[in-house]
Amino acid sequence: MILLQCFTGVRFDDIKRIRPENIESDFLIFKPKKTEIFDVEVEQPLNRYAKELLEEVNYDTSCYKLTNQAHNRGIEDLLKILAAKEEYKDLKFKTDHTSHNFRDTFISLAVIKGVNWKSILKWVGQSPYSIMDRYIHLTEPFEESEMKKMFG
Repeated sequence: MILLQCFTGVRFDDIKRIRPENIESDFLIFKPKKTEIFDVEVEQPLNRYAKELLEEVNYDTSCYKLTNQAHNRGIEDLLKILAAKEEYKDLKFKTDHTSHNFRDTFISLAVIKGVNWKSILKWVGQSPYSIMDRYIHLTEPFEESEMKKMFG
């Protein structure tokens, strides 16, 4: 579930709702539960990683039975285990992540890679930019490269 969120930006509640009928010509298409009253639709071309993950479950994620709370506890436990490993000490794992962070990862990566806003909004089922802005976390190297675009 973590990887599927990282490679699609889909919310935790919606990850478990993907069925074969939501895949059309290698696009993931569905109305997100949280924003369905706004008639917003996710329409996302599947990248190779998301496609491989969905193929593993025959494009039916109903096999994911975890609640959000149990999922978040598992994430925290996993990160604590990784943070304690000597070979990962230099990575300085934070252990207070939740399922929201993996949506953030997808959205932030799209921004850093220069994907246009309209595509990102469509891919993650978000309508106003102001709402999506809270998911975006930019790195200092990215900010520096953006300034270099302007002034070399």
